[in-house]
Amino acid sequence: MNVKLDKRFAGGVSLLGAYTYSKVMGIGGALSGDPSRQQHARNRRAEYAVLEFNQTQRLRWLGSTSFRS
Repeated sequence: MNVKLDKRFAGGVSLLGAYTYSKVMGIGGALSGDPSRQQHARNRRAEYAVLEFNQTQRLRWLGSTSFRS
């Protein structure tokens, strides 16, 4: 899910905000080639889990101004 807010004010000031909610799931992840990390070699379903690089919630803000001469 993504939500984006873009607001421009008088005088050249603007604000940009973005919020992301996600869940990354898969088999193995970055260490999938390492057989010592496997729970059960013949049951790949046991490997399905949240991956190491998962970022469930992320909030970003950016503000800018423009100067006129």
